[in-house]
Amino acid sequence: MGMSPNNASVVELLQAVPNDERRGDCEQLVALMKDASGCAPRMWGKNMVGFGDHHYKHESGREGDMFEIGFAASKTGLTLYNALRTTTRPMVLQLGKCKLGKCKLGGGCLYIKRLSDVDLAVLKDMLNAAVIEMRAPTTG
Repeated sequence: MGMSPNNASVVELLQAVPNDERRGDCEQLVALMKDASGCAPRMWGKNMVGFGDHHYKHESGREGDMFEIGFAASKTGLTLYNALRTTTRPMVLQLGKCKLGKCKLGGGCLYIKRLSDVDLAVLKDMLNAAVIEMRAPTTG
């Protein structure tokens, strides 16, 4: 991802979200991700809220640090990072349909316009499973 955690304020970022519904969704995501990870939220880059720490190393030799799970809010919705893992993809997609609700998938990210569009119980299970998978020792 090419970024590091920083000392910027998560609270200030959330307070700056102009849309009341989106701000509430962000606060709800903070609670869900904090529960799933057991970690406090930290800012990564200018607009990402991340939970936990994960060191990765690709087969190519490239390595770095990132959060275990996180999100960013934009004008059009919410982007959840690292929520789509090997164990969580089937939780979202079943027979080509999205069990989670109205969402889009792309590049390992999950895009949600608003939390009211998705099943929060499924999302909570996904986040818990994603953290477990991120913490599992890698094989190979």
